[in-house]
Amino acid sequence: MIDIYLCEDELSQLNYFTRIIGAFLKENHILAEIVSARNNPLFTINDYIKKEGNTALFFLDVELRGYVMDGFGLARMESIFGKIELLRMKKQNNISISTGSRMMEVNKEDILFIQAVKGSHQIEIYLAYRKLTLRQSLKNISEHLDEKFIFISKSCIVQKKKIREIDKKERKILLEGGYELDVLYREIKKVCSLMRAADEYGLIVQ
Repeated sequence: MIDIYLCEDELSQLNYFTRIIGAFLKENHILAEIVSARNNPLFTINDYIKKEGNTALFFLDVELRGYVMDGFGLARMESIFGKIELLRMKKQNNISISTGSRMMEVNKEDILFIQAVKGSHQIEIYLAYRKLTLRQSLKNISEHLDEKFIFISKSCIVQKKKIREIDKKERKILLEGGYELDVLYREIKKVCSLMRAADEYGLIVQ
């Protein structure tokens, strides 16, 4: 979905552009919608900041008489929009973790593996720099991960690019940091298949 933003100081022109663009989108079945039609550029900026996730298209009047910035000034705000997008992406790449009374943000890239603690309702998250233990199910936290992670057993999830070696005979994997983990028999072929295209990680398959 494309979000369309209009900014025009003349109300009659603003209404005209809103009408013809809306009609064009509808007639041509274009997956886009006008989410903001303003005569004040500051309102346009606020509307954009409140929305997130979609591609944005701007139609800007050059002059914008009577306001603190013209169309060129509003266009230059794209650098700010870019920073907002980076912050959004950073947020998407983090996972919120509650450990007791503390809340912390963990970057998914730092996760080596996550395993359930046998005989308890806890999991351990192994990071490049520390280990976290929290009361949560492995299934629940897996829902916040993506295709970069794989199950090597019912009780363990590994980040694929952290794998350094696969021992098919012994059904073990060696991770970055020297961690060695067992892989279920029915999972070892899947792990090898998924990792076969991972030459860029220096993977060794025995």
